[in-house]
Amino acid sequence: VGTIVEGEVVNKNEYSLFVKVEDLDVDAFLHCNDLTYLNNGEEELEKYKKGDKIKVKVLEIKASEQKIRVGLRQTQADPFDWFNDKSKNQTITVKVISTDNKGLTVRPEGCEMDFQIKKSAIAINAADARPSRWTGGEKLDCAIADMDLDKRKVTLSIKLLEEIEKKEALDKYGSEGSGKNLPFSSLSEDLKKKEEDKE
Repeated sequence: VGTIVEGEVVNKNEYSLFVKVEDLDVDAFLHCNDLTYLNNGEEELEKYKKGDKIKVKVLEIKASEQKIRVGLRQTQADPFDWFNDKSKNQTITVKVISTDNKGLTVRPEGCEMDFQIKKSAIAINAADARPSRWTGGEKLDCAIADMDLDKRKVTLSIKLLEEIEKKEALDKYGSEGSGKNLPFSSLSEDLKKKEEDKE
């Protein structure tokens, strides 16, 4: 277990590949979920055919059942490791990949994985929570709202970043009701301007 070996695809079904590995009497089982970190496993499976040579990592050996389970993605760097040194509420810069009426699909700088920012997490002000404010290719800052590395789940939020910045402004300049002309009274406008300046 843990060894990387070269094998040949000898069979496939709708959710897995069977790989013939040299020096082994049984064909190894490769589930589509162990093909890639980035794409849908079943879609990735379509790319493989009999006769393909692939390098795989031995994940499990059940001698009693004469079964060997191998993985392809385990031979590659895990793009999710990008989050290992990140923490909740941390600000990160992301690039907009696409937008639809449900929200934004974004990719953190330096990471290969895409994440969804839901429409409800776009802005404090509901009127500003329009995915159409952005187009593909634009960069924006957001905060990590939730992170579970074991379950491989990360939630990103622009709204949370606005809330954090607003709280920091409050802490710095006093309470909203103090009658001062506060810099965050037009925070969403400032953020909007900041976005426009970036363009």
